[in-house]
Amino acid sequence: MKILLLDANWYQTSYLVAELHSVGADVVLASPMPPDPKGIGQWCRQIPSPSADDPAYGDFLFPLLAGESFDLVLPLCEPIQQVLWNTPASSAAPIFPDTTPLQRDVLADRRRLYELAGTIGVPVPRMES
Repeated sequence: MKILLLDANWYQTSYLVAELHSVGADVVLASPMPPDPKGIGQWCRQIPSPSADDPAYGDFLFPLLAGESFDLVLPLCEPIQQVLWNTPASSAAPIFPDTTPLQRDVLADRRRLYELAGTIGVPVPRMES
């Protein structure tokens, strides 16, 4: 299984990379962290990426998704997840977690999330106007 991890330069990602590698996954890590062939690069192929909040992140990501075949794409932070949710369907690889448009909308808007949760009986904090 070929897995693309989209990282925001978190050092704890190395644990996930090593564990996926240990179960036989072919791991590709796209991260602003410089490639380190003697460190995390032992367990994955590293691809330098812009930072997650860089407006050019989509310009980096879309050709990567179109140019390689991944069995799973795993965004490791919310800004990258938002970019993926806006990916044109033609270039979208299987993204985890799988979400519906409603889920994407409420996850991007805390007030809507609390309203939805409240309608199904989940206790939510009061929101100040």
